[in-house]
Amino acid sequence: MAQKFVHKVSPELIDDAQYKHPNEIPSAAMRAGSTVQLYPGTYAAVNTANLTNISLVGIGDKDDVVISTISVANTVTGTLHLKNLTVNAVNAVAAGGAAAITFTGNDNAVTLKADEIVVGSADIGIVHYGATPHIYLNRCDLSAADKAISSNCNVTIAFSRLNSSSNAYLTPLGAQDIAISVIASQSGGSNTGASTETINALLS
Repeated sequence: MAQKFVHKVSPELIDDAQYKHPNEIPSAAMRAGSTVQLYPGTYAAVNTANLTNISLVGIGDKDDVVISTISVANTVTGTLHLKNLTVNAVNAVAAGGAAAITFTGNDNAVTLKADEIVVGSADIGIVHYGATPHIYLNRCDLSAADKAISSNCNVTIAFSRLNSSSNAYLTPLGAQDIAISVIASQSGGSNTGASTETINALLS
């Protein structure tokens, strides 16, 4: 079995943290299945290309673990798991298209699993134009984004708050029909574009 690591990261190097920022972790130490524990603080953009099958997990209150954008390179594969943290877009202006979480390239092969994350400020919460991966959102809050998602991936959204604006919560790219499953979630605007949408609401 390949060795997995747990890396402690803190801007103040508290609690025996080894690094001040995830980008400082050497490539050889970012083995698939490893976990990066982010202690409270504000982190500059995470743009490492070594996020294959890695979990970024905030420690403590998710409002206290703030990342200024996450960018995942087109060379990365597998799954990126984000949990219990806040991601902002830099210089977000409604018409500017700034995204909090970006998967670069039109064929990015990474699946995103996000649990209990907040997009604090962004024009678009998530931009992901991979043809085959999936986006899973569970108990996430993207209501501060002008648009929640721009993607041509299939999407599963559960118990989450999407954009509060009247814009579509998901804007597909291209003509392919993507599958969207929404469970007990909220949005200010209905979906548009080439998609098959399944809505499951809570019984009252």
